[in-house]
Amino acid sequence: MKPMLSHSMLVANAGSGKTYALTTRMVTLLALGVDPRRIAALTFTRKAAGEFLDAVFARLADAALDDAALARLAAETGRADLGATECRSILRRLASDLGGLMMGTIDSLFARIARVFPLESGISGDFAILGATDLGAAREEAVAALFAEYAGDARRFDVFIDLVRQQSRRRSERDVFRALLEAVTRFHDTYLRTPPGVVWGDRDRIWPDGCALLEAGPPGAAADALWSAIETTHGDLAEEAVAQWRAALDEVRAWKPGQPWSAGLKKFIDARLCKFSIDRKSGEEYLPIGNARRARVHLNEQVRAARTALLHALVRPEIENLLRRSAALHELIGRFEDLYEAGTRARGRLTFGDITALLAGRVEDPGWLAAAGYRLDARLDHWLLDEFQDTSRPQWRVLSAFIDEVVQDAGGERSFFYVGDTKQAIYGWRGGDPRLFFEIRNHYNQGGEIRIGEGSLTESYRSTAEILDAVNAVFGGIGAVAEDLGFPARTVSEWEEAWRPHRVSTRTRDRTGYVRWTMVSAEGEGQGEEDPDEESLGEADPQDLEIVRILRETEPWRRGWSCAVLKRDNRKVAAVAARLQAEGIPVAVEGKSNPCTDNPLGAALLLAFRCVATPDDRLTAALLAGSPLGRAVLADGEERFREAGLRSVAAAGFAATARGWIETVGVAGEPFLEQRAADFLSAASAFDAQRRPGDGLLRFLAFIEQFEVQQPERADVVRVMTIHQAKGLTFDMTIVAGLDALVKDRSAGELVLDGTDDRPWGLLLPKADFARQDEVLAGARERLLAGSAYGELCAAYVAMTRPRFGLYLVTRTVTARSTAKSFARLLALTLGHAEPWLERGDARWFERNGLRAGSGGDEGTGPAGPRALTPPLAGTPRPVSPSDAGDARGAGIGMGDAGSGGAALGSEVHAALATVEWIGDRPPPFSTCSREARKLLLAFLAGAEAGPVFTRPDRLVRLWRERAFDVLIEGRWVGGVFDRVQIEDGPDGRPLSAIVYDFKTDRGSEATVRNRYAGQMDWYRRAAAALLGLPDSQVEARVIVVR
Repeated sequence: MKPMLSHSMLVANAGSGKTYALTTRMVTLLALGVDPRRIAALTFTRKAAGEFLDAVFARLADAALDDAALARLAAETGRADLGATECRSILRRLASDLGGLMMGTIDSLFARIARVFPLESGISGDFAILGATDLGAAREEAVAALFAEYAGDARRFDVFIDLVRQQSRRRSERDVFRALLEAVTRFHDTYLRTPPGVVWGDRDRIWPDGCALLEAGPPGAAADALWSAIETTHGDLAEEAVAQWRAALDEVRAWKPGQPWSAGLKKFIDARLCKFSIDRKSGEEYLPIGNARRARVHLNEQVRAARTALLHALVRPEIENLLRRSAALHELIGRFEDLYEAGTRARGRLTFGDITALLAGRVEDPGWLAAAGYRLDARLDHWLLDEFQDTSRPQWRVLSAFIDEVVQDAGGERSFFYVGDTKQAIYGWRGGDPRLFFEIRNHYNQGGEIRIGEGSLTESYRSTAEILDAVNAVFGGIGAVAEDLGFPARTVSEWEEAWRPHRVSTRTRDRTGYVRWTMVSAEGEGQGEEDPDEESLGEADPQDLEIVRILRETEPWRRGWSCAVLKRDNRKVAAVAARLQAEGIPVAVEGKSNPCTDNPLGAALLLAFRCVATPDDRLTAALLAGSPLGRAVLADGEERFREAGLRSVAAAGFAATARGWIETVGVAGEPFLEQRAADFLSAASAFDAQRRPGDGLLRFLAFIEQFEVQQPERADVVRVMTIHQAKGLTFDMTIVAGLDALVKDRSAGELVLDGTDDRPWGLLLPKADFARQDEVLAGARERLLAGSAYGELCAAYVAMTRPRFGLYLVTRTVTARSTAKSFARLLALTLGHAEPWLERGDARWFERNGLRAGSGGDEGTGPAGPRALTPPLAGTPRPVSPSDAGDARGAGIGMGDAGSGGAALGSEVHAALATVEWIGDRPPPFSTCSREARKLLLAFLAGAEAGPVFTRPDRLVRLWRERAFDVLIEGRWVGGVFDRVQIEDGPDGRPLSAIVYDFKTDRGSEATVRNRYAGQMDWYRRAAAALLGLPDSQVEARVIVVR
């Protein structure tokens, strides 16, 4: 008889072996004879899903090969009789069923359901998942259509423009289309989560029992009542105070609803109506005018009531305006949704979010449950869910349709197992709701019956005792510091429910660890009160300079230690990566990045293409003219440049056009720009390969601006990333910087979807002081603030729990008297004040633990002093360039001038030669080329050097023209574009030899040009040999100088 399988919730601290627990559960099911096709094991990323499946295979394989591993697995699964033969049998079954296993992401499961049951799921036919680039283009198309609709009505258009600008985070934004796109992106998800029939700004839905704010009388009468109360109860009020009160109240009387508040009126409302002072001795509340006691207006019952009435009278028009704006915004986003639905979803182009929404809307439909739901439920008996704290409510609505049956089953042969850590819930911004984690347990366990058991993993197999002590100290007593830091009560209660103290494991107990907290300050910074998101990045951020000092001290890249620098957002990641690279520190930016836009060459190329595409854009032309590339390509005038660019794109494509411009300006001798040039050409070649009819310059620009590549992981560099990118990763040392404000009140202007399940509502919130005047608005604001504060705590926790050995915290300066609601003050309240730093453990930990295997030793330290700031090395590495292998020298993108009209001419020449297959006695006419290009081409083709290249040989040959390639050579990824390759084939069709021709339009002698590109040609030769399967000796590479 099989043992009863329990349902279980597992709370797993960071580094406590969550993946091991999941694989143990999976292997246990398999060892008990469960068909792997009846198990759903789901997580949130493809990478995590792959790692999970790899771990399952690895544990079974280890058990099949090693007696000790088999004994451990037998004990952990409760199968004392488990043998190596059975492990091999399970492995064979897993491998044979691999295509049918339900192991992957939640998104992939939902997509599979939608494909198998499209009609039942509300999908009319086949569909495709939109990528980021296509999604951006689809939104822009819908926004353009929306813009055109409103533009047809002048009066409606003015209201529309005002609404869009009010909702833009940058009120001064001049680009209305960009502001509209931002508003749509910001509010569309909220619109989709809004139940049908619910309109934002519905007064009766928000306040079914009425709202005192909206029943306030006129401000003038309220001002009279307040002054009357003051006069009645303050007969000895100082003359100066009387004058100021009268002046302010006169301004209130003069103000008319609908008019903007003057600066003086704003100040009066803020200082006199929203705030008050407290007498330290008596505790009495009062409104001061200066420091004299006779100038105080005491908040007695009469004054307090009249003051509140005046505030309500002034705030009422603000709330009414927010109601109108919310309704108008709902209409605007609703119309966008209609256009997006018609142009995108109706054509079978969906996002994973679309699929989730469709399924979530069907799960209660009896027809769907009878078809798709029943058939899937009958197939799956066991559910394993990872990272459950990131699950959204729509996702759970779908999953619960199947899991509810599993939990309610009394047979003991079905099971539900979910794992998570709500202290790591950092994806609330994309819908993840950590409250579900405990809600589900409480729901199934209500009534006293324990259907879902609870377990905890608290022993860390990652971090040393010093790091865990710091984590416990900082996060284990949030309730004790909540008042000082302004944490809402809900934030504290949810954090305390999630908190489990961290214990060091026997495996890591004897390791040498270290924690250091360093405070740095900048001139004029104050004591950490500023919002760090509002400051501009200076040339030398003090925190970044401290990071440099830490890295100089530890040199992890030399010692073989993995190291990560964590920042809060991508902007700051780019800034610190640039600083580190400038200091000669090897660095890689984590995750996906756009190598076409993070460098001056890419920016200049985009300007050049945009200049060709938009002749009336004077700003683009001016910016291009100010760049080294612009000085080269615009020397003969914009009109000539545009004509040549259009001809080149039409004849040879975008990659060839860009290549001509790059060759003209020259980047030889600058490795970073050489790599970025190759990256840009690779992206342009990808666009050329997938280009559809009608895809012109603007579509190409959108593609390049949204192009992303995955940054490969490397051990010999400092990895720089956001905290979100670091989640789930482990490093030997981590430097955490840029964590500042923990409690950010940005509720003003935020659209909240609040209320109860039976009466939800949506509204743009007023500023905090005004929201506090109404219980409903105050509650919505408090919930929003609590969620934000909880997310900031989670981000700090994730950052501090990444390292094995060394944790370095870099923050702004806080003093003992500081009242900042910041991460630095949290550290000060829990660890003590740093003077100027606080440390625990052994500062030379990196020497005590020794060099890592495979470390670079003393090699590759880089230059000693800083050089000019350059963008970080990111994106797919393209290490092959002339400067890598030869004596190439060049002026580079930042130096010199490539000559008169060289880039445009070079593009034309490359494009034209790409059209030539073979020539006879007479060269082709090149009728579409400019006169200069035609003259140069005819002269070149009439010369002796062109003959062997373009004359058809007697033997059997074939050609590659403008052929993009990517190939691995000696473990290095080499990419580029062949101009022309002539391949001689044998009678059996297999290649015998090849010649690579590369056309150069550089000025200078033939010997100089050939010497400049000798190294590059050697890589072209080796790449062609690798692609054709020939020995290097059978491939020749020649530079052909056209000028």
